[in-house]
Amino acid sequence: MMSVLLAVALTVSTVSLGWSIAEEGDDETTIYVLHVCFALYTFLISTRAVTQENVDDHSDLIIHITILMSVAFSLLFSSAILPDSPPPVAELLYEDSVPLGLWYTLVVIYALVCVLAYTTPLGPPLHYEPSDIYSEKTVQSITNTEEENVCGIMSTLLRLRGISSSYFSVLGASPWDTMLFSYTTKVVWLGNVAASLDIGDLPIVPANMRSTYNYAAMRNAMRTIKLRIFSWKPKPGNGYELAWRVLRLNYIAFFALLGLASLSAVLFYTPAYFLQQLVAYLEVDRAREHKGWGWVFAIGLFATNALLFLGEA
Repeated sequence: MMSVLLAVALTVSTVSLGWSIAEEGDDETTIYVLHVCFALYTFLISTRAVTQENVDDHSDLIIHITILMSVAFSLLFSSAILPDSPPPVAELLYEDSVPLGLWYTLVVIYALVCVLAYTTPLGPPLHYEPSDIYSEKTVQSITNTEEENVCGIMSTLLRLRGISSSYFSVLGASPWDTMLFSYTTKVVWLGNVAASLDIGDLPIVPANMRSTYNYAAMRNAMRTIKLRIFSWKPKPGNGYELAWRVLRLNYIAFFALLGLASLSAVLFYTPAYFLQQLVAYLEVDRAREHKGWGWVFAIGLFATNALLFLGEA
């Protein structure tokens, strides 16, 4: 379905490009060329995701499409509702309203693709034999009979120019479930359906989330990672070298938290800004001659509050 919608978006973008070329004196042809290139790229990515049999590759493509569609829909929707910044295609209206209809059709299609991308599972549910990792006594005490017994979070491998680094993608959950941690609901629900809550009743986590793996990684870091700046070395026992080792092992998580904290700090003030602008609009434009800006401030107030609460969750 996602590929079909993106094929329609490619068709709409191509028609808009042809319309802009046909109009003499149009200076916005480059914009439509970029729209066609973007629509073609996302269509090819979506069709490739359909044919993927590897879970990791499929997850990467779905996440890639989700990010691209989020950015594209945000920009198109913003340009469509801003009264003083109409989309370039609106300049071609003259006596025919087809170009403006094409523009809003593209906005609706990208919105639908966004919904599909956010709700597409990144992989299938999995089953793993508990007897392969737990003792016989633990296996005999298991009361959770669910066939899907693997934790919703699964580690995958990102290879970039031959450098391997680990990150997490949620298996069996969609990008939306990942952001809302919906895959943890199954664990919480065990308190109602399971007769007991032993270690064997809980979902099986991957090896790199277990204490043995993390202990071995830290022990290896203690031997190999050293803090040295030119000829300076920290004194033993002052904690600088230990902090450097912990940072080297968890730099992805540290930078991710730093980015989220910076984004949350900016979003914290945006609802107040939109509320101030909305109140000012209601006071100044009492005849409601410019309702477009009122809708812009109202939508901005809702969107920033929603993002802020989702980030805090």
